[in-house]
Amino acid sequence: MHKELLDWYDQHKRDLPWRESRDPYRVLVSELMLQQTVVASVIEPYRRWMERFPTIEALADAELDDVLHAWQGLGYYRRARLLHQAAKEIALNGWPQDRKTMRAVPGIGPYTAGAVLSIAFDLPEPLVDGNVERVYARLMADPTPPPALSKRAWAWAENSVPNQRPGDWNQALMELGATVCRPRTPLCHLCPWQAICRGTQGEVSLYPAPKVRPEMREMDLPLAVCEQAGRYALIRYPEGGWWAGLYGFPPALASSGEELGRFPFVVTRHRLTVRVLQVDRLDGEVEWFAPEEFKALALPALHRRAWDIVRARQTQPTLAVSPEK
Repeated sequence: MHKELLDWYDQHKRDLPWRESRDPYRVLVSELMLQQTVVASVIEPYRRWMERFPTIEALADAELDDVLHAWQGLGYYRRARLLHQAAKEIALNGWPQDRKTMRAVPGIGPYTAGAVLSIAFDLPEPLVDGNVERVYARLMADPTPPPALSKRAWAWAENSVPNQRPGDWNQALMELGATVCRPRTPLCHLCPWQAICRGTQGEVSLYPAPKVRPEMREMDLPLAVCEQAGRYALIRYPEGGWWAGLYGFPPALASSGEELGRFPFVVTRHRLTVRVLQVDRLDGEVEWFAPEEFKALALPALHRRAWDIVRARQTQPTLAVSPEK
């Protein structure tokens, strides 16, 4: 079982930039970037990040605003904030060498701890992500629905991780799930475990059992665009909510101002209708920025979309109206 998977991995693993080294910092950065983000969208941001912050000490010494700006395009900025906190702690205290100590580092959960310890330090620590959970469910034909399935997958991973090449084993499991044992249209004929997979003896698409999707909440989100002398009002969003610590356009009263445009956007189980409203004045504390300064800010994707609407309106030609005869 182990030999078949590792032989397959040696032959078929993808050439990815974070696999060029087993440096724990590179492993940590890549694993946090890959959470909730597909591989293709991570490759270039990862390369840029490593040029900007080549060591964990460089990241620890960086200002948070620089870190958030470098994360731009990946979304879920909380990951960047936690990575920055983790870098500070590790730069001060060194890399943890066991699961308990690694889990105590900000932003490092059981999956990330297993990835860093097994890949970088060659320790037999398991990991389970969505790919591994799917491989397990099909291999064992386990009908257990999520989230209970995760506990069973972790128990299997704990018992399966070998003492030899544990990091390659974990990466091979994830690679198998990403490229062969795919959520839809699995390529069972290419799987090194086809002969022992219980799922292929029946209907492989039955595994894993489908998740119960949380109900999406519909929500109207008006944003205020206020301009004075060529500068625009932004706020830094508070901790504990969407866009914590990031700059963005302030919320507007639902009925205030001229609507410049609207667009749909999905944020954490909310289906938003974002309305961009031009207003003459704002209450509360704001900061003013010229358009050329926006590039240096880590504007969340939703607020960049709003800014695109503002710029599009600015470039629209004004139509001359002929006087009535």
